[in-house]
Amino acid sequence: MRFIVDDALWLPEYVRDRLKSEESNRVNKNGEYVLTSDRKRTQMANLDDCMDKLHEILIRMAELPKLPDAETLERLERIAGNNRRKVNKQFQSQKKSSRRVSRDD
Repeated sequence: MRFIVDDALWLPEYVRDRLKSEESNRVNKNGEYVLTSDRKRTQMANLDDCMDKLHEILIRMAELPKLPDAETLERLERIAGNNRRKVNKQFQSQKKSSRRVSRDD
């Protein structure tokens, strides 16, 4: 079964973009999402199976990522603070080392 992602205007744009990026190995050069199934004995049953797979994939792509919790945000702030401190410390060190007279001069 082939599903043309760009022609599916009924899907939100972020779902189409996410489908093309996360499932890029199944999207061909023409922008068709290719699904196959051989679980059943008949072609119509396999087509129904492909439709079920596509439905599950679209639901998964439509889910929005969870926001980070307070603990994660606090940890990220602490890491950013440490990085700022290290950069400031390195700047001060370079400033002081530039004032030193070297023995080669």
